[in-house]
Amino acid sequence: MKKLWLPLAMAIPLQFIHAQEHLPTVAQCQADQKLWLNKLEQNPRSVSFGELTGWQGEMIECEFVDRKNERRYYATSSEVVKEQSLILLDMAKRHNLNDQFLIEVVQGKH
Repeated sequence: MKKLWLPLAMAIPLQFIHAQEHLPTVAQCQADQKLWLNKLEQNPRSVSFGELTGWQGEMIECEFVDRKNERRYYATSSEVVKEQSLILLDMAKRHNLNDQFLIEVVQGKH
């Protein structure tokens, strides 16, 4: 049984462990989820990649804090990840990395 803890501990992101010290309240979760989803729907490019990362972390925490609304937090977190993916794809296009990525896919690196 003790051997199972090491892989489990390694699988938990350090950011989430740190965040556990300061979990948001249910009221904060609900307010932030509504605000952030609205921002993502209205003007997603007005939010920085770093800010999106923080939002995703909080939405993951909120799934545990407010189980009744965990699907909302999951959906918002998914929208955040989608926007982060679009930012990364735009960066890859600007730096002509699309072809390199496809070559590596064919080579089995991804």
